[in-house]
Parts: sequence; structure tokens; C-alpha cells
Amino acid sequence: MAMIRGSMKSAGNGEAQILTVSASKRRDTPSTDYHALPDRATKHSLPRNIPCFIPESHGIITFEIFQPQDFDMLSMCSLTRPLLAAALLTGISTSALAITPAFQFTIDRLDNYSSNTLGFGDGIVHYIGAGVSPNSGFGTTVSIEQNGVTLPMTWWSSHVSPNEYYARVPTNIGNTAPWTITAEHDGDISMALTRGSAGAQVLDFAQNVQFDATNSMLTWELPTTGPSIEGVRVYVWDRTLGLLNDPTQPDIAGISPYLPPVSSYQLSASLFGNGKSAADYTIEVRLMNFRDPESGMTGGNTLSTSRYFYDLAAPVPEPETWAMMLAGLGLMAQVARRKSR
Repeated sequence: MAMIRGSMKSAGNGEAQILTVSASKRRDTPSTDYHALPDRATKHSLPRNIPCFIPESHGIITFEIFQPQDFDMLSMCSLTRPLLAAALLTGISTSALAITPAFQFTIDRLDNYSSNTLGFGDGIVHYIGAGVSPNSGFGTTVSIEQNGVTLPMTWWSSHVSPNEYYARVPTNIGNTAPWTITAEHDGDISMALTRGSAGAQVLDFAQNVQFDATNSMLTWELPTTGPSIEGVRVYVWDRTLGLLNDPTQPDIAGISPYLPPVSSYQLSASLFGNGKSAADYTIEVRLMNFRDPESGMTGGNTLSTSRYFYDLAAPVPEPETWAMMLAGLGLMAQVARRKSR
């Protein structure tokens, strides 16, 4: 059993500021709660929800945590990073904290991908997603299961969603029934059930996508065939940004709000500052419909999508590519000279 001690005070805006924190191993378990000691009060038990906000009137608070696994949302609190850092500094593995994984959201939908330069495969897949904390940076593993078929989920740690996991499941595997998502951290297991994809349809792509660089306006045409489109969202993919857990993979630089079935969207001019250019970006025009009209336009309520990818400008070729192009042009010129003789 790990025990964590520390002190904190108000940062002036109600948010807790960590002053000191340390961790050590204990064999005994004197309490199943954690206790806090305000500097002018007697020791008392606090609620199981860890206090991320404290009033200034409390002064400095010292705390002892004996059962970190009690706090399902520990990773959402301002104490998380200092506690984990203290565990590492004192030689305690993060798994010793035994934090039970918590789900933030689940996704179960049918995706239709266009061809693209981002490395995503094109075609139709079932997309299963989840937000899980703590993430795999702390040893968590996540998988999905349906009718005896178990598949791993990939940790996709983006700047906009660092705790996200996904599995792209071919349509010939499984069915439209819900999938069971299992998250495991050092023997502690949490499970969630997706909503299934019954009723999902293959959506057609946005057509005639255009970008006007003079006013950063993106336009497209909605498909005139196939299922009706109920929502639109625009994603800006940056090929130079890199994921938090894999800098070689493109990340999202911006996302529009959920929009009604519109046919234009103005990109932020800030995308093209600080040395960035249109050649760095691929735009995704995502068309959607939803499983429950009463639940609104949300990720968990999305049932079907078409994902059309559009490069704002042709990427600048690598030096090796330039060399191959020049060699090819030279060969073509040589062949042309021979024919002219």
C-alpha cells in the first residue's frame, strides 16, 4: 500500500496549489479514507471526491492519502501530476497507486474514409472510441470485445484529446451490437458498453471542396444522394504538429463546433501565422447523422460519418523526392532527344 503526504493552499482563484508532496510504501492500512488537516483545525475526514478547489480561508492544508484507488477521477484533479511525480521520485511505480480507470466517453459509429495523405486507410469501418484516464502513459491497457472477439484499442494522445483510444474494425468483423470496452490498470478493471451501431448507414462524401486563401473560407457541396446529412464538423489536421505519444503522426490543430448541414466554414487566420502555411494542413470535412435526435449533436450520439480529406496546398516534396523527379525529367529529355534524331 502506498501512502502519499503533502500540503496545498489556495492559488488565489480557488484552485489548489501544491506546496509539497511525497510518497512512500506502507504495509499497514490505517484508513480507507484520506484525511486533511487544516492548519487551525482538528484532523477530519473529507469526501471521497478529491478536492481540486479549496477556499482561501483554509490556509495551508496537509493531506495523507492511504487508498488512492478510492478516487476514480484522480487524474482529472490538479493533484494528479504532483502525486504521480512524487511516486516516481521515491521509487514507487505508478501502478502502486492502483488508480481505477475511469471512462470519459464512448463512441460507436460507422465511418467512411476518403483517400488521404495522412496515412489513414480509406474505406468503410466501424469506429470504436473511448476516453480513459489514466491513459497508457501510466500503464493502462484498453481493449474491446464482442461475441468472443477481442481486439486491442490504440492510444491516440492528441493535444485536443490526450486520453482517447480507438479501434477501426473492418465491417466483416463483429456486428452492430454493442461492444464491451475494458480498461485495466495494475489489476484494477473498469468496463463500459458502447451504444452499438444499429441503423448506421454509409454516408456520401462532401463534394467540390474548395479553399479561398484570400479570406480563409472553405466551401463544399453536400451530397445529393444517399442518406440525409444532419450535421457537419470541420477538422484541421497539422502534419507537422505530432501526437503527444507519437510525434511522427499528424495531430489536430483545430476543430469547428458541431454545425447544421452547412456548406462553408471560415478557418481561423491564426492557423497561418508563426511560419505556418497552407501546405502544413489537411482539412477534413466530416458529415454526420445521429442515432437519437433528442440527444443532440455529440460524439457519443454520432451514428454515421463520411470523412473527406482535402490538402489545402500540395505538401513540399522531400529532397529525395525532388532528386527522383529531376532524374525522371532528365531521362525523359534524353529519350526525346533520341527520338528527334
